[in-house]
Amino acid sequence: MKNDAKNSGVEPMEEIKELSENQEILNKLSKKELDIIESIEKWLITNRRYKDYDFTDDFKVSKIIPLLKFVEHKEIEFVENAIIQHLREPIEMTNKGGDVERKITELRYRTRYQDYELDSYTRGINIQKETMVYVRAQIALLTNTARSIIGKLSDTDSNNSKLISALYFLG
Repeated sequence: MKNDAKNSGVEPMEEIKELSENQEILNKLSKKELDIIESIEKWLITNRRYKDYDFTDDFKVSKIIPLLKFVEHKEIEFVENAIIQHLREPIEMTNKGGDVERKITELRYRTRYQDYELDSYTRGINIQKETMVYVRAQIALLTNTARSIIGKLSDTDSNNSKLISALYFLG
């Protein structure tokens, strides 16, 4: 073997890996935020039958990270058999006289549904022309709430319900 004096004592350059944008976002999270993500993942595995491979960096960044502040402030809770969304603006159900008969302060999302139920809730909706009606129908299914009531959610509550429903429709 030939002894190359020029290269003796020099370590080979390690391959430098560049982090993806999603990996950079995940690396910037606090321990508390990472713990919340882990608890959401455990809930999804237990209650929605997710698999470890479902939790890609893209999935975490696009579907779980947007929930973090709401979970941290207890506006959204992952409990044993449901996800509970506490409404910022409760929906008041009034009678013909204008008296409040019922106040909806939270939406409770079921853990699972069957496809035929979604078919029933979305029957007659043209998804090409009525995308938001279709999304409200999905949320109505998940919460066992009438589509008309889901349509009365405030913009913030509606946005939060869409974030939650994204966990049910992979893709």
